[in-house]
Amino acid sequence: MFKCEGTGEADELITVYRGTNNYLENAIYDETGHLLSDATRIAYSESGNLANAYKASQPIHDEWLKIWYNNMDDYVQAHGAFGTDLPNAFRMDRTLMSVTTDESIAKYFANGGRVYEAKIPKSQLIPQTLPGSTESEF
Repeated sequence: MFKCEGTGEADELITVYRGTNNYLENAIYDETGHLLSDATRIAYSESGNLANAYKASQPIHDEWLKIWYNNMDDYVQAHGAFGTDLPNAFRMDRTLMSVTTDESIAKYFANGGRVYEAKIPKSQLIPQTLPGSTESEF
């Protein structure tokens, strides 16, 4: 369990997986212990500084939210529905990262690469609720 800040209540931990064969994603994880969104990963590769990378990706995230009328759920659903087409359509790197509760789905997306496992407070995950979604995605 994870204590929610300021509430005194315990938050349920959910086991999630991320599968990737992206060389840069894996190399940055080996270096920092962090899995990063596309925008943060690119900023990190340019600066070599994790704090600066997170800071640099925030304005990009804010722009994504403006596109989706400041509705995080709409951005999450668009991220799931359009995936890698979003950066091409809007000329911005994605600031979200997909994970799944189904290890076999993560292995599929890893395509021979790595599968990462983490326990994340449920309150920090946003479920993918698109009709027909079968990837147990957050």
